[in-house]
Amino acid sequence: MFKNKEIEIAVCEAGQSEEDETTYLLKSPANRERLLKAIENVAHERNLVTVKLDGLP
Repeated sequence: MFKNKEIEIAVCEAGQSEEDETTYLLKSPANRERLLKAIENVAHERNLVTVKLDGLP
């Protein structure tokens, strides 16, 4: 699955990591607006992209 790719594995407390990532991503007003719009689009099934996994290398 990761042939010829550099991977990174991080171990941390799950709740703390999610909270930190969410807080970080929502700090930027532009990023916050984009993320909230994406959440709204998913909730209303708009602008969704379907990817067929069998076609990936």
